[in-house]
Amino acid sequence: MLLLEAEPGPIAQAGAETRQVLDAIAAGRADPLATAERWARGDLALRLRCFENWLTERIRGGRPAGDLIPEVRAGPYLPEAGAFLNIRELFGLLDEVRELRSALDVPLNRALALEALLRRLAPRGAGVAA
Repeated sequence: MLLLEAEPGPIAQAGAETRQVLDAIAAGRADPLATAERWARGDLALRLRCFENWLTERIRGGRPAGDLIPEVRAGPYLPEAGAFLNIRELFGLLDEVRELRSALDVPLNRALALEALLRRLAPRGAGVAA
């Protein structure tokens, strides 16, 4: 889908829903498998762009665009209590999301590839209610 020709309403709605679901997965309240299967059937390229934006927001930690990140430490960068993804892991995940987006034109199991990324976002051992 060409974003310039698309209606802004559905794109904004997809972005908001994607952020909400990613927040829920990171907090252990959403199922990565169900999300991956649902997103793989839709506009996955748009969802992956939204995923990239979500990761970038976490890496920047709420700083305005153009600000430098003052320190790169191994501390947690997700806001919830007990955050487990540090900045190195967030950058690694961002790279993998971009790689998947660039490989969407080759035959691959999209749901499985996306599930692997979303499971890295979910807390270890989190009990998920669909």
